[in-house]
Amino acid sequence: DKRYFIGKEKYRIDQLKVNRKKNVFISHEGLVYKNLRLVSNSMFNIKGNLDSTFYFEFWKLVTEQFFVSTYGRSLKKINLTKSEYIHIYTKWFGYFFWITDSLPKLIKTSSEHKNIKLIYPERWLKNRFINESLKMFPNIDKEVIEKDTHLQVKYLLLPETRQWSNAIDPKELKLIKEFVFNYINNNPSVIKKTMDYENIYISREKAKRRKISNQKKVDELLKKFNFKDRKSTRLNS
Repeated sequence: DKRYFIGKEKYRIDQLKVNRKKNVFISHEGLVYKNLRLVSNSMFNIKGNLDSTFYFEFWKLVTEQFFVSTYGRSLKKINLTKSEYIHIYTKWFGYFFWITDSLPKLIKTSSEHKNIKLIYPERWLKNRFINESLKMFPNIDKEVIEKDTHLQVKYLLLPETRQWSNAIDPKELKLIKEFVFNYINNNPSVIKKTMDYENIYISREKAKRRKISNQKKVDELLKKFNFKDRKSTRLNS
């Protein structure tokens, strides 16, 4: 299977910093733009020659959004000037990126949370894994942003995003693990015991990608090791 990894055997991991920016435009999808350019290290896959990048595609998009929302009327933009704000998401967003990108950004900046507001898209209001995670950061206030609204932010705290979406720094994962376990140890009541099973297997049978092709055989094997049929028990996800 080595042929699948040719050209991907190695990648460089940059040490990510936390930057402060002034007068920054942020599109409703999280694209960060200043001085007619996408801000470096503000999203995945926009620089370098390791493989094809998305810089021009998204630069063109956000440039149009900036000028139309600033000088036109068809796109909505609001100015955030009353505080310093923190931006933790990119156009690539979901559970995986929340865990491996957004959470480290919150952890690294936790000492400053009393003095900043989190840019919080309205669509997050119904997202359980985001809101449950944010309980670990009680000092941060939220600025709820309506759907399809672009932003002009006077003072922005911007933790850097790793260059490549799949180039994860093990130190980042260790940071998350230590922070979460420390939080749980200090707040044991947050863990709700739902069952007494020692082992749980989470199936991806209904997923569109990255799922096991012989799931039925796996189910049969799990039963031999006393795993209970997943269909007979419902877990709150």
